[in-house]
Amino acid sequence: RIHDFAAISCPLLLIRGEMSNMCTDEELESTQRMATKAPLCKIRVIKEHGEHLSVSCPGKLSRILTRWLQVTEDFYHVSDPESRRPELLNIRPLPEYGSVAEAMAALRPRAIPTPKMIADELAKLRADDEQSSDAESDVGYVTGLAKEPADYYGFVG
Repeated sequence: RIHDFAAISCPLLLIRGEMSNMCTDEELESTQRMATKAPLCKIRVIKEHGEHLSVSCPGKLSRILTRWLQVTEDFYHVSDPESRRPELLNIRPLPEYGSVAEAMAALRPRAIPTPKMIADELAKLRADDEQSSDAESDVGYVTGLAKEPADYYGFVG
C-alpha cells in the first residue's frame, strides 16, 4: 500500500536484479510509485543479474551498499549521543565509530584462527582462571572463557 511507504522515516534502499523472477516488472513499477511516498527511498536495479546478487555480483552489490551508507551517514548522526545509550535499554554498549570508513575497517573480515592460535588463546585463558581470586568466583562467572555473567547474551565476533 502506498501509505505504508509514507510512514518510513529512515533511509530505505531497495535492490533488484534486472533478470529476477521474484519481482515482476509490474511489481517493480508499483514499488517505484510507492517509493516516491517515502522521503529517503532509492531503488537500484542491477542489470544483467537475477535474484542472488550477493553470489552473482558481490563486488557491485558491496559498492552499492557502501555508497548508500556513505550518502545516508548524516541521517544516522545523533545530536545527543546520551539519548541512545544502550544502558538505558539494559543492554551492553557496542563500539562507537566516527565514520562509516572507521566502522568498515573495524568490522572487516578477520583471518580464521589456526588450531595453534586457538590452543594458545585457550592456554592463556586457563592460566588466567588459575590466577583468579576468590572474590571473582563470587561474581557468578563460570570460567575465564566466559567473562560475562551467565545471564548476558552478547555478540560474539
